[in-house]
Amino acid sequence: ISTLKHAYRLLKKGGILFIVTPNIGSILANITKRRWLHLKPDEHIYYYSPKTVRILLNKANLKMVRWKPIGRVRNLEVIAYKSQSYSKIPYAVMRSVGLLPVLRKISFNLNPLDEMMVIAKK
Repeated sequence: ISTLKHAYRLLKKGGILFIVTPNIGSILANITKRRWLHLKPDEHIYYYSPKTVRILLNKANLKMVRWKPIGRVRNLEVIAYKSQSYSKIPYAVMRSVGLLPVLRKISFNLNPLDEMMVIAKK
């Protein structure tokens, strides 16, 4: 809340705050539980859902204008690497047969709906 209040003070009237954060309320987070890829204690101290973000923004006198799930562009090597939290075998096999350089060249938009973009206004 203190960070959001500080952002409020920095914004001009009608100013926009843009936030991107993992969505702990997502279906993927609820299905994968402790194996959810966004559970990173060194990176994320708190986790939010659209509901909790709205509550915090309101406490800082900011109004949530919009939120939506967002994705990102990933190459297949990164996806294979990150999938190790579920099973280490596929990545190890791909690495041992020399497939990783090929996977690195294949990219596409990936949206598991577990990250959200939030737009708030002063």
